[in-house]
Amino acid sequence: MRSRTRIASGIRIEFDGRAAAGVEGLAAAEQSCCAWGNWAVTVAPDAVVLEVTGPAERIEALAGVVGVPDH
Repeated sequence: MRSRTRIASGIRIEFDGRAAAGVEGLAAAEQSCCAWGNWAVTVAPDAVVLEVTGPAERIEALAGVVGVPDH
């Protein structure tokens, strides 16, 4: 992971561009088990970004798991 930050109603995790397949697979698996969230993957030449938005209490729990710093 390159960075982990908070966004409006969620979190943003940036990965190295080579992680595309892994991040897309992760987002698909998480969507099937955690349908409370919106899981969006953006693939650019030098980075892959996963943005997760959803209910505040669920986002806080997820932020704790992946180590997103407080605001």
